[in-house]
Amino acid sequence: MLKEVKTSDELDVLISKTKLCIVGFYSPKCLKCRELAPFFQQLSEAHPKVGFVRMNILLPSNAIALRTYNITSPTLVLFKDGKLFRKFEVERHSLERIVSAMEKFAETGSTRGS
Repeated sequence: MLKEVKTSDELDVLISKTKLCIVGFYSPKCLKCRELAPFFQQLSEAHPKVGFVRMNILLPSNAIALRTYNITSPTLVLFKDGKLFRKFEVERHSLERIVSAMEKFAETGSTRGS
């Protein structure tokens, strides 16, 4: 299930309670983020045991999470067992590569081959 979080504390709770968690740190102004959104939604529905979370990087209430995970632009972050596993800066990777990495991670807990 896809969840939109509004605070850093809310994000921390979800990451700590979910074995595999994919967090999309997005900006409403980011075109690629908007293109990625339907894939994010579809994957969240296909993999209900994986946490899919979105966090708006422009909200001041999210500043702590942005500093904690060193987020300076829209980024996809994969967490495994509550720890940061891998990051993809949205603008630096193709949409196909990001979707492929999310699918692989949701299915296997790894991104090998992505």
